[in-house]
Amino acid sequence: MKKFLLKVSIYAAALLVAISLICVYYYRKVPRRFLLVSNSASYNLKAGFVQEHPEKLDKAGIVVVGSSMSLNNVNGRMLQDSLHLRAVNLSSWGMRIAVYEHSPIWNMHKIFLSNLGVADFGAPGVEPEDNFSFHTSKAQEMFNLGTNFSTFLGTLEVGNKVMSIRDNRDYQSCNFDETGSVVFSDSAFAIDSVRWNSDEYARWSVDSAKMKDYVRRLKEITSSHQGYERIVLSFSPVRRVFYNKKRSGMVAYLGRMIRDSCPNVAFINLYDRDYPDSIYVDNSHFNSKGANRYTRELVDSMRILGIQGNGE
Repeated sequence: MKKFLLKVSIYAAALLVAISLICVYYYRKVPRRFLLVSNSASYNLKAGFVQEHPEKLDKAGIVVVGSSMSLNNVNGRMLQDSLHLRAVNLSSWGMRIAVYEHSPIWNMHKIFLSNLGVADFGAPGVEPEDNFSFHTSKAQEMFNLGTNFSTFLGTLEVGNKVMSIRDNRDYQSCNFDETGSVVFSDSAFAIDSVRWNSDEYARWSVDSAKMKDYVRRLKEITSSHQGYERIVLSFSPVRRVFYNKKRSGMVAYLGRMIRDSCPNVAFINLYDRDYPDSIYVDNSHFNSKGANRYTRELVDSMRILGIQGNGE
């Protein structure tokens, strides 16, 4: 029995060493700007961006959170220049504000902005390992890689493809500007006809139950965290072919629920805006002309709410 246990121990030790060496080999191939902290290449790149520039989050007056609707449709530079408040955009593909529920970011005395679209009422596409601390150690990254090897190797493969994109003419671009936003080009963008013609409202089967669940999760955040200054939610318009009064009514219903359940949350409804197709790159994401126009209108609404710096 002792010999058997000894053999098992030696085998286990050898296997552990082998796994460790494999992890070290692949970890050495991970670019500095890419952290192994979630199943999302986009979020891993954003986490790397924040870790490389911690002062952007520390000194920000406005923190943009959420999905690609916040990443691509909100021009962070324009936001901070217009409101005279430093901005940082933490958004990434597939993120939802509810995923941040236990994140320490809410303990920062800052204004949080999240721009919504129909897809935000679907299931999140990001599963974090570090709870958005943005202070993940190399040892923790190695542990993440070792315990979920295939997932993190997959995100690294996608991440390398994304990092090879040198301009903002591709949906997968993660060329963050100084604030962390990605504003798509309005020239020679590679438009995908499937995305252009996709009815997201029908695709995600948005109904009152999903909106109620969204508000419930939002209320949990606002009830359990008191360190933030304010939360602002905005709602983007879509290509006009996908707009109708019923859907407009659903967005208005969402706004009423938020006002009733979450008094510390301001809701800016811009869904009814009639924008031309020329400023979109798909059914709901803007190019730079659209992002600039939308951000201007968003800034105007935020000023009405009294959100503005001192001009310094």
